[in-house]
Amino acid sequence: MYYFDLRCAIDFHDDIIREIGGLGGYNKTQIGYLNSVLEQIQNDDYYPTFFDKMTHIIFSCVKFHPFLDGNKRAAIYLGCHFAKVNGLDCPNRYYTKMEHVVVKIAKDYISKDDLKDILFVILA
Repeated sequence: MYYFDLRCAIDFHDDIIREIGGLGGYNKTQIGYLNSVLEQIQNDDYYPTFFDKMTHIIFSCVKFHPFLDGNKRAAIYLGCHFAKVNGLDCPNRYYTKMEHVVVKIAKDYISKDDLKDILFVILA
């Protein structure tokens, strides 16, 4: 299993903001949560499968608001980046479906378990 670190996540977010627009930067207190997430997913006792790990990245990025803007966009792209570095391609339907999913996560309409099921359907 391949992972990425906080610097990579911040760089990815910055690229998204430059390309799509929005407010750059991150919340100084909340960014530590994202760093913890990226470290925690490496623990196979708590996150034993690829989908457990990807789910935690996406869900946490939406819920913890580590960035000043673009958290939902970052969640989508960080999830796909995690898939790609681990040999899975993100089909176009991933992006279209996930645009709606992250909004529903933010509004508490989709749980973490629901997200895992959705990712499995999209990518498996």
